Amino acid sequence: MDETKERERIQEETFQLCKYLLCLRKPPMPEKLFEDDAEGAFTHEGNAYIDQSLAQLCQTFIFNGFIAMLTDDYFQLLREPEQAGEIAREGLHRLHRFLKEYTDLLIKECGLYE
Repeated sequence: MDETKERERIQEETFQLCKYLLCLRKPPMPEKLFEDDAEGAFTHEGNAYIDQSLAQLCQTFIFNGFIAMLTDDYFQLLREPEQAGEIAREGLHRLHRFLKEYTDLLIKECGLYE
């Protein structure tokens, strides 16, 4: 197996998944992003749009980071099968950390809609 080609394939598949997920979940653009004053302050809706977009961007980074770590673990297993137990324990630890971080981000995003 060519590791470089496999990594590129996984990155492309992850990109496609994230592209469609963001397309389905993108917050609607507010009719008015800025106040009329000279300072150019955001409207309440503008702030909400920015906050929601930022929350989703953070979720995408966390998700992509997890996929990259998982890919690394699988390749390490292929290279070092004698370390399978240790790699598996570390993989489970990373899975739990990912689920907590991603859940925390979703909780923050849910708070933006309340």
